Amino acid sequence: MTQVITNTGQIKTSGSGGGTTVTFPISVANGGTGLTTVVTGDLLYANASNTITNLPITTTATRYLSNTGAGNTPAWSQVNLSNGVNSNLPVTNLNGGTNASATSFWRGDGVWANTSRTLIQANIVTTDVTSVTFANVPQNFSMLEVISSVRGNTSVPNLLMRFNGDTGANYQVNYLLVDANTTTSSIGLLTFLYAGTTQASAVSASEFIISVVLLKDYAATTKYKTGLTNAGNASGRYVQAAAAWQSNAAITTIQLQMSSGNIVAGSNFYLYGT
Repeated sequence: MTQVITNTGQIKTSGSGGGTTVTFPISVANGGTGLTTVVTGDLLYANASNTITNLPITTTATRYLSNTGAGNTPAWSQVNLSNGVNSNLPVTNLNGGTNASATSFWRGDGVWANTSRTLIQANIVTTDVTSVTFANVPQNFSMLEVISSVRGNTSVPNLLMRFNGDTGANYQVNYLLVDANTTTSSIGLLTFLYAGTTQASAVSASEFIISVVLLKDYAATTKYKTGLTNAGNASGRYVQAAAAWQSNAAITTIQLQMSSGNIVAGSNFYLYGT
């Protein structure tokens, strides 16, 4: 036996003359949806007993289907971070986890940064060298600090600092040099940043100068890099300098060398990040 719906809205059994009248649209109780039209993207759901309705497609991007409609019915919504997520967001979902560690935190500018002063590299000079280099400087700190105990082997050489191999006159430097007899100051474009004036070779071989150079926003790529130097020794030589490396490139390499001669054995250099 076969039953069909005729174009007059009747259910008829094949070969029979009579039929049962059906009202369109066919209700849920009779196996239909109760709807006459749907459009692309509509989602059908029951909003009451034996009643089906449609949730129209949303034209707003990045929405998901939630149960935030009336009576917990479906609705388009955004993720509610206070109660709409479970478990922990994987570290690798934030900048790929680059530079994340047990002591780092997620900064507002979208990078992992460390919460405390961290020793990045150390270089202890055991034989005289022409220069010392800190390579592959990590980019997850807000400031670098270079601390040196250093001595040269010529008469009153300067300790010079350069970045990323740049030897051009791209370092705007304002410095003040004080010793027992004179005070000298100068400002201008140089091919280096002053990191200090080292102890003369004529003074006791046991005496080294201490140099501290601070480099702020060294990883920025939209601004010049600024540095501040304080260096001196017990024999009366003191240098203070402020400088700007006129480049938007992030600092990835730091090189220190003497203006003449070598850095002698016993000198040491430490690179910290904060």
